[in-house]
Amino acid sequence: MNEWNLSISVDEEVSARMALVGTVRRLEEIGLLWQNWGEMSVRLDETHFAITPAGARFEDLTPEELVVVRTDGRYTARAYQPPADMSIHAAVYAMRPDAGAVILTHQAYASCAGVLGRKRLRIDEEGEHFYIPVVPYVHFGEAKTAENIRTAIRRFSDGRSFLLAGHGAMCYGKDGTDALRWAQWLEVICESYLSGICRTNLVHGIIEGYSSRLEHGEIMFSRSDMPERLRRIHEHIYHRRKDVRVILHCKSDAVLLTSRRARVLKPLLDDFAQCIGQRVDIPSNMRGFDGEMLFVKPDVDVVFLRDEGALCLGASVDEAAQIARILDKGCIAQAAVMRFGEGQYLKKKDCKRLYKNYSKS
Repeated sequence: MNEWNLSISVDEEVSARMALVGTVRRLEEIGLLWQNWGEMSVRLDETHFAITPAGARFEDLTPEELVVVRTDGRYTARAYQPPADMSIHAAVYAMRPDAGAVILTHQAYASCAGVLGRKRLRIDEEGEHFYIPVVPYVHFGEAKTAENIRTAIRRFSDGRSFLLAGHGAMCYGKDGTDALRWAQWLEVICESYLSGICRTNLVHGIIEGYSSRLEHGEIMFSRSDMPERLRRIHEHIYHRRKDVRVILHCKSDAVLLTSRRARVLKPLLDDFAQCIGQRVDIPSNMRGFDGEMLFVKPDVDVVFLRDEGALCLGASVDEAAQIARILDKGCIAQAAVMRFGEGQYLKKKDCKRLYKNYSKS
């Protein structure tokens, strides 16, 4: 440690690293960070910060894996690399001397509130109002990402929570605990905001129906009472998609609503484009009811069932669950856009790039 001749002692650096890992675990426990989506950093001194590495699973994270980065973007060449979004963290630390920690998340309600095509959201609470800034979408990792963050911080100098259109949210505070509080506050505010728009409370999460897994070439169904019609649909999907080993039937409120009222689902959020695909078609009327005319595509890991939710496909239980969670969030965003009357869908070229890059990682 202390490879950059930091102005803090080794013990202080170790303490900062341990505190960061502790906050990350807490964020994962409450669902604001999960698996390896998002990242967190903590300031070490005036010109250095430690950040969670690219691709790290938060439940396995150790203090030694954190990467030290300068606010000018340079970092020590090590086995662990910083995430592509590190420019956001660097921009915050360079502009805000009071920032001691930065959290970048894909938290559900804040992510969905950021797709409505607004430059800022007006929040009315207890007779007063305030604004949450929305940072315009840029494919993450590009230089303009940090430029947009700097512009937003200059315009909203009192802000501690920012929505990142098409991506998620960014919060910072005087330390990790303070940043965590801002992230929690933002999620509560955005959930309330979306409930007002959608006129219903769409709870984010996975509600499982009839699922299955493939073991040694044999389909193992999760429930003995699975209707024969659904068994045939599962068999049809395994026959069409040789890469699939798990089918998770998601029947959350938002997914069920989408299966009843929509005909197509396009990405409003980049994790949807990365993991699910550029376009998910939804059967109309009773198309696919018998499994013979389903929309089973090689590059889309979701198959909708009319009025019955969706089947999320994966090579493992974790992968299928990840697809289901991202789908549910995408359906909440879709419901908000439909009720709000406008939204900001990702461009087709960005969707292609996201899916291509993610499938190769």
